[in-house]
Parts: sequence; C-alpha cells; structure tokens
Amino acid sequence: MGKRIRGAFTPEQRERWMTLVAEAESPEARAASDEYFRLAKEAAEDDSFSGELRRAIHSHPQAPLLMRKSGIRGDVLREFMMGTGTLSSDAIDVLWQAFGLHVLTVDVVNGESSAE
Repeated sequence: MGKRIRGAFTPEQRERWMTLVAEAESPEARAASDEYFRLAKEAAEDDSFSGELRRAIHSHPQAPLLMRKSGIRGDVLREFMMGTGTLSSDAIDVLWQAFGLHVLTVDVVNGESSAE
C-alpha cells in the first residue's frame, strides 16, 4: 500500500485536486467507466482462450497489483480486458506466470485430465 503523507494543500494543489475530483465524477467519466465494465464483462464471457484468461484475471484477488507489476502497458491491458485489443504471446506468457495459471489437458477417449 502507498505511503500516507499528512499535510495541507497549497492553494494551487487544492485547486488541481478539486479539478481532478470533478473530472473523475463527471457524467462523461462515469459513462466511460460503465462502458468499460460492460465491454469487459462481455469479453470475459467469450468462449475462447482469451475469455478464459480474462476470467482468470477478473477472479484473482490481487489482479490490479499483478497487472501493474506485469510491465504490460495499461492501455494494452485495458483494451484486451474490454475485448477491443489483443495481447502478444510474450504478454500472455507474462500474465500466465504472474497469475500462476496452468493448462488442463483432457483425454476425451479415456476421460482423464491432467494439469500442466
């Protein structure tokens, strides 16, 4: 968690803070956030490898921290999570390792499965 610093804002800092809060609470920001979550939910429901990866990321309790530590640009991750962008195989490898994911193989003839 970040370090907490106590102190008073200068008038310029307070003005900048109030501007940022107003922007974050604006109808436009709220609509963009709602759209992101709608698209991310739809993309995670996709019956594909990418959908599985998105679901694994969504369900991990430390997802925001792991995504920040992954070194993958935020805009690339955001677009992937919304289903509007793709990831390189190197980026998938990084996420695969960061989230501790495994492949489950299934022998359809014998009904046996194993994690790799």
